[in-house]
Amino acid sequence: MMEYQSGSTVVHKSHGLCLVRGLKKIGKKEYYEIVPLQGEKVIIYVPCKSASLIFIDIMSASEADELLRYMKSIDDTLDVMDKQKRD
Repeated sequence: MMEYQSGSTVVHKSHGLCLVRGLKKIGKKEYYEIVPLQGEKVIIYVPCKSASLIFIDIMSASEADELLRYMKSIDDTLDVMDKQKRD
């Protein structure tokens, strides 16, 4: 189970980018208390045990760079293949 710290940014599947405000114990269960960064003025409680089903992981900058390099290589390959078909 991944743990999210207070102040972390997460992507909620329904509410988009949210800020983790902390943990809250309700009854015997622990919940992440999160608030959307834009729009809605609500507090959302996400069970800690099922957060991985509700939050979408955010890519690191290096992962994003790697993905962009890969996509460019595919685009370059497709350009070469398209040119070969025309010739």
